[in-house]
Amino acid sequence: MRSFEEVMSSYDIRPAPEELCAVLYDYDLLRLQVQSLIRHFKTPTDVIKPGICPNCKKKIDEGDRYCRTCGKHLSTEYRIRKNSKTREKKGRRRSRGRGSM
Repeated sequence: MRSFEEVMSSYDIRPAPEELCAVLYDYDLLRLQVQSLIRHFKTPTDVIKPGICPNCKKKIDEGDRYCRTCGKHLSTEYRIRKNSKTREKKGRRRSRGRGSM
């Protein structure tokens, strides 16, 4: 692969120093942007832990829609479901009752 200087001299192009400075400045800005993107996407995001507030990391009680410590609204991924076992049992009872009709 040929160097930048070889390519420029083969076409007999002599860029002005201001143009070179502008190009180098643009490449430096691009390098900084790429580094920040790499840092952003390499850092692990918060893992969703049901029962833990994503904002203050305090324990959440069953059925809470808001954190009692910081007041943040909790999306359904963070909430602890109420009586998930009893819901399954109720559903089974209903299906048995309907089938006997």
